[in-house]
Amino acid sequence: MKIPLSIKHFKLETCFRKKEACNIMAPEILNRRRFLKAGTITALGSGLPAASQAQAKDRGPADLLRAGIILGGGNHAMNMWARLLNTTPDTNNITHTPRRTGMVFTHVWSVLPEMAEVFAKKFGVRNVVKRFDDMVGKVDGMFIDAFFGTPYNHHLARPYIEAGIPTFINRPFSDNVRKAREIVELAKKYNTPVMTGSSFEHLECTMCVRNRYPYKNVTEYDAYNATSDFYSHGVHGLLFAYACVRGGMEAVSHRTDSWIKGGGMTSVVYKDRGNGPFIGRIHDYSTENYLCAIKFKDSQQFYGFGPCNWDQYMWIHLLQRIQVMFETGSMPDTHDEIVEKTAMFVAAFRSITRENGNLAGLNDLDEDWAIGTPWGWEPSRNPYMEEQKGYSKLFGEEKGELRPDRTYG
Repeated sequence: MKIPLSIKHFKLETCFRKKEACNIMAPEILNRRRFLKAGTITALGSGLPAASQAQAKDRGPADLLRAGIILGGGNHAMNMWARLLNTTPDTNNITHTPRRTGMVFTHVWSVLPEMAEVFAKKFGVRNVVKRFDDMVGKVDGMFIDAFFGTPYNHHLARPYIEAGIPTFINRPFSDNVRKAREIVELAKKYNTPVMTGSSFEHLECTMCVRNRYPYKNVTEYDAYNATSDFYSHGVHGLLFAYACVRGGMEAVSHRTDSWIKGGGMTSVVYKDRGNGPFIGRIHDYSTENYLCAIKFKDSQQFYGFGPCNWDQYMWIHLLQRIQVMFETGSMPDTHDEIVEKTAMFVAAFRSITRENGNLAGLNDLDEDWAIGTPWGWEPSRNPYMEEQKGYSKLFGEEKGELRPDRTYG
């Protein structure tokens, strides 16, 4: 697809409030910008599986990457990402947002066919496929954005990982540790790059923290996250904190009156990094007019992200990092880190549902214990009940702690 880029692939800006300026970008992005100046893209694909490298050789510097998407409830692609990717003149995207990536959605599938049709019409996506695996061999990278399909992500991703297609799975990565491990082991076997996470992980303020607070120097911290429910948005806070201070966790607890209503607090106990074990607290509310922020022990300095144009300053960083993975095979997290991030989320939910808000140890976590689907939003009247029926029909029911016949919060 030969489409001239109105803006070269990357344009990063700053929009967050703090006492000091900190214009530090992720090393991968800096390297990417330097490479673009050299006038070629295809050599970057050397870290990809052979099938993806072969496709990369057929692209020129001005070609857009063909992205496929498995679409479901959650609406990240429908309401946010697609208007940033499908900005070309031949789409129906009336916003015509200036291009800041080198990707475009060309294929879509949803377990709810009408959802895929609406998406295709709204954003000029040319191909609505009939099966979830029909995009194999037709796209350069895959998005899996099916929030209510979280328990089925290991099924949805399998054909693309086996085909060597770089795959981004939106958060949460999975609802239990066994499935998360199954995905990453499959990715290792087929040498396929995989990625998951929150837009908060790739903000410039997060990169500032990573540069100014080396791993061994991190001690007690408080992080803040403007959130609604814990399942869909509380996880943003966990992943933001993980990106800032990295892993090495012993146990996690989450205390709240209602995971549906939010406003709780996650406590994370970390292993000794040289200064003794320490604790981090992630509060499910905003502070200092930030959407997310972190402050370390004995410091009044907040690093955070404040309200602004989210298209331009928040989601775009995540999308650009996904593109780097699609083109180079470079993953922002190791396979073990992906599993640990998932375990952090699962342990927090086990603390809520089984441990009465007390600590749930990661080493003691039953890898088969599953959270399930977030039915509690509207018990027995969930708007995505048909979506769940579709996944169950395809793969069999994935049961978990949360059930449609129970009331939460």
